[in-house]
Amino acid sequence: SKRREIVGKDVNKSDDDGEPKPRKGLTTEPPDEECAKLRDMCFMATAYAANLGGTGAITGTGPNLVLKGILEDEYCEPTGLNFASWMGFNVPGMLICILLAWGWLQVIFMGCKRNSLGESSPEKEHAVKKLLRQKYNDLGRMTYHEATVLTLFIILVLLWLFRSPEFVPGWAQWFMDAYGIKVGDATPAMLIVFLLFIIPAELNFWCFRDKNDPSPPRSSPACLTWKVVQEKVPWGIVLLLGGGFAMAEATKKSHLDDWIGSQLTYFDVMPKELIVFVVCLMTAMLTEVASNTATASILMPVLNKMAIGINVNPLYLMLPAAVTCSYAFMLPVATPPNAIVFGAANMKSKDMMRAGVVMNVICVCVVTLMINTLGVVMFDLNTMPSWINSTAPCDTFNIDDTF
Repeated sequence: SKRREIVGKDVNKSDDDGEPKPRKGLTTEPPDEECAKLRDMCFMATAYAANLGGTGAITGTGPNLVLKGILEDEYCEPTGLNFASWMGFNVPGMLICILLAWGWLQVIFMGCKRNSLGESSPEKEHAVKKLLRQKYNDLGRMTYHEATVLTLFIILVLLWLFRSPEFVPGWAQWFMDAYGIKVGDATPAMLIVFLLFIIPAELNFWCFRDKNDPSPPRSSPACLTWKVVQEKVPWGIVLLLGGGFAMAEATKKSHLDDWIGSQLTYFDVMPKELIVFVVCLMTAMLTEVASNTATASILMPVLNKMAIGINVNPLYLMLPAAVTCSYAFMLPVATPPNAIVFGAANMKSKDMMRAGVVMNVICVCVVTLMINTLGVVMFDLNTMPSWINSTAPCDTFNIDDTF
């Protein structure tokens, strides 16, 4: 085909001296159009899954943490939004969006008809199974270091889930009753990090050594060292998240949120279902050209004041808007997964925009549907909650403030 001739010319030799040209992206050029579509579809699916998967947990993305931080800073009483309730609301919507994303990518890249790539044969199946088995065997057995990190990660998730589940007393209530200390989600995270810094990565103790081993005992490094933290932690994202909280605090102190919220009260003539749809659609468009965390930091205080002004539960507007901040599928600069996939696949911006604009609309419709069905049941969004009046500073000590 014509594409194959062009691709072969670009990859194998240059126009002048016949020397191979440097390959663009991280992947080889596909041999034909169908393989190119399949490659782009798989890369786009990876980016979409990364963006959508971050909405499933409250620690998944920056906008989720911004919402939780603003609610805890604004209101003293529990709002009903915690690690468990966040997953209970967002995981079903996340799964629906992933299923719809799979169907949409199939339609836009591969079409509705079966093609040669969809045909299977015993040889193809055997080759795929052999490749997967080889990759799995190359991983080797799980080491003690990996098992320790996995165990601590599971413990961290359980501590988050049962800190304050609200349907039963959580372990954080014990500290509140005994010492008057309010424990947040940052405390378990810092505890696990502390354990990673002190638990050894290798079992070099005398009781685990072979008696016939003549080598002298040696010290073991910790599971996590400061050198690794210094080199691997994305400090720019940490500063971006902190800057987002500072921006939200400045919006509150300057009363900008009050002014914008009062201007938006004119929306009260519209049905609240239409209001939340418009808010989510505008958020999805804004987050395409701005940082997700910065977008959430600006919008969350404003939506909080707007919801109170039109006599709506603040979670009804703030929760779907925070989730929508992660629905950025159109531009490569919208989210880090988009940028990584765009560079690795060397695809065109128009292809990403063509697929992403529909995904934005699909996800906005899904989150609007979820907040008006499951969200209403879980958070009782049809009534104004009592915690909106708890804006005075709490009398208890919050241990998270030390972090």
